[in-house]
Amino acid sequence: MSGKKVFLWLLSILVITVIVFFAGWESIKATFLRVNIYWLLALFLLQVATLVIIAYRWHYLIKKLYNKISFRETFNIFLAGSFVESVTPSSKLGGEAVRIYLFRRHTALSYRQLTAILLLDKYFTLLPFALLCTLVLLWSIFSMQLPWQVYLSLPVLVIFVLAILRFYHPEYCRSENINIKEAEKEIPTPNSPKMGLEALIAQKIKDVQAFVDYSARYSRQLVTVGERYRLFLLSLFIWVLYPLKIYLVIYMLDFNVSIISVAMVTYIAYLVSTIPLLPGGLGSFEGAMAFMFTYVGLSFAEGLAIALLARLVTFWFPLCLSAGATAYLTWKCGKITEAQVKY
Repeated sequence: MSGKKVFLWLLSILVITVIVFFAGWESIKATFLRVNIYWLLALFLLQVATLVIIAYRWHYLIKKLYNKISFRETFNIFLAGSFVESVTPSSKLGGEAVRIYLFRRHTALSYRQLTAILLLDKYFTLLPFALLCTLVLLWSIFSMQLPWQVYLSLPVLVIFVLAILRFYHPEYCRSENINIKEAEKEIPTPNSPKMGLEALIAQKIKDVQAFVDYSARYSRQLVTVGERYRLFLLSLFIWVLYPLKIYLVIYMLDFNVSIISVAMVTYIAYLVSTIPLLPGGLGSFEGAMAFMFTYVGLSFAEGLAIALLARLVTFWFPLCLSAGATAYLTWKCGKITEAQVKY
């Protein structure tokens, strides 16, 4: 891990420590004493199920082009990408780059094909989240006055969603007839030694635009209309599980908060944490969730205790799993390279 990443991690831990200090450790500790170990184990299993469903979406899309990869391999690569998402303030983009790289090494798919799959995955991830956030914000506007800080995170979500929708706009995707064999090839762009720096940068920008344009148009051919609806509903179900986990934490701690209020707090906290400030949204998620729970009748300390337990289930536990998967893939790639050298 680079020095910058170590610094960001230390900063994240410091931010959480400061929040806990001001909230009052004794109050948070008193809430922690209500934890039921069996409920906690059930929440861990529910989180594993969530990870499996998300990995299945990747596996489903990849199998449409390459059927020789097992779900176990897909799951390990998905977790490795999640590890990068968790340790970098990347709004998940860093993790997706790692997934593309690893799938390129473990399959016969080209970067253009994998980018097309990535665009589809983002399409099915962001649209349900945007829909739920919009419904929650509309409901909260008419039922309570939200702090102005909440709306600062809206531009981040809007930018991502508009970018994904742009890839699927009919005018943008001019040609729907993509040659499958052509997409399997990696076509390097030759660099002219006589090309100046400004012309070289312009050419690289054109190459990137052509690459993304081609991948977007290619991705439209990968799924039928029926498959789009099914994958959208699957992604919607995944996002519905998030407030359910928070609600189960609240139920375990014996607090009385309605499921609608929990959904509002959960999606707003995730919306705030999409701003790429600290690794995995650490600090921003916990602070936002604790603050929002004060709007539904809990104290800041109680809300922070709920947020910390929720993050234990949805962040720290998956981080341990993804770290193990990353270590395994690193070891496996090393063994493959060693065998190739000997051969």
